Amino acid sequence: MTKDELEQYRSIVARMDDVRDRINPNAACDTVKGSDAQVPYTAHTIKVIGVVDEPTLPGKAQKDMILLRGLEVRKKAIEDFINSIPDNLTQWIFKLRYIEGDKRPSWQRIAFKVSKGMMSADAIRKIVTRYLKN
Repeated sequence: MTKDELEQYRSIVARMDDVRDRINPNAACDTVKGSDAQVPYTAHTIKVIGVVDEPTLPGKAQKDMILLRGLEVRKKAIEDFINSIPDNLTQWIFKLRYIEGDKRPSWQRIAFKVSKGMMSADAIRKIVTRYLKN
């Protein structure tokens, strides 16, 4: 994972919201009753979600769904990378810098949050840089 890919996380989330807004008018959702395939055949409700095409825009909703799935894959890859970081401090720094919040916080703000002023912003930045090199 590269720094550039990590920095795209917030824009991926924003684009997903935009695509969902475009899909919503075309979305169809319902529930059906079904049962397990094996004994004891327990009945349960199944949620079914689909897209109804507009006659004037054939295939547009499906293209948006494909785009949304691709964005979800990229978002999950970034989250999985950060969640796989074994060191708790490093993982926390990555989450603060690349995932949490509406905008990216400064290194100084992250340094204060994770160390209460005991580490410098430069030290926090170096932790990220070194981890990405390896």
